[in-house]
Amino acid sequence: MELRMKKNKVEKKAIEIKAERAKENGECSEIKKSFRRRRSKAAPNWTLGEMFVLVNEVATVESDSTKTISKWKHISDNCNALGVSRSLNQCRRKWELLFDQYSRIKDWEMQSRVVSYWSLDCDSQLELQLPLLFDKDLFGSIEEAVQAQEETDTDSDPNFTLTKSGLKKKRRWQIPRESKNDEKDDEMAVKLREQARLVHAILRGDPECSSYSDMKGPGESQLEFKRWQGNELIKVLGSLNGIIDQLSDLVQDGG
Repeated sequence: MELRMKKNKVEKKAIEIKAERAKENGECSEIKKSFRRRRSKAAPNWTLGEMFVLVNEVATVESDSTKTISKWKHISDNCNALGVSRSLNQCRRKWELLFDQYSRIKDWEMQSRVVSYWSLDCDSQLELQLPLLFDKDLFGSIEEAVQAQEETDTDSDPNFTLTKSGLKKKRRWQIPRESKNDEKDDEMAVKLREQARLVHAILRGDPECSSYSDMKGPGESQLEFKRWQGNELIKVLGSLNGIIDQLSDLVQDGG
């Protein structure tokens, strides 16, 4: 009964968010659809509701101070009972990816003095190598779970420090190094595929490129098109260079 009530609550929240998103006609909608279509079969799609269920179950298990090797089996069993059919490894890897994306957005929000992640368009998110189209409500749920765990850690272990912002900084959600590197490999592969797709789209002059669509008009010339291609390719190549540097660091750390 408790699991059923929990599932209904999470599904209701997901439906409300989905209905709200359906009313929006933002410029990211087509990119979001394209990104979802490119997801690998090896990493099955997770709906927004399923991700809320996973985050909630991770938070529940962590708050219960479950520190055994069966933790992820417990999380997977709970998710399956709530209709989220995922294996132990799929739950673990998805959480690690969500937490990594959350951490990158959190770092950006703490360091940036100019613009918030939530006001960036898709092109800017790609150029800055930030997570693409991360849901704000999901971010909030992860943050609540992390803060609850940090409070639990502080109560059980006094060895903690304070950041300059005043936030409690602890070991947070510890992830095995090998597992985290594997997830980084997957994330780098997704980024490389995305950049390759953008290069092809720019060379073809596809209408999905928002900046090109904005400049298109009756008076468009071949020279203007070439200039647009050059500017966009420079942006993408800059992003590719950053991704390659990250891959190099990852290889060195793993070696």
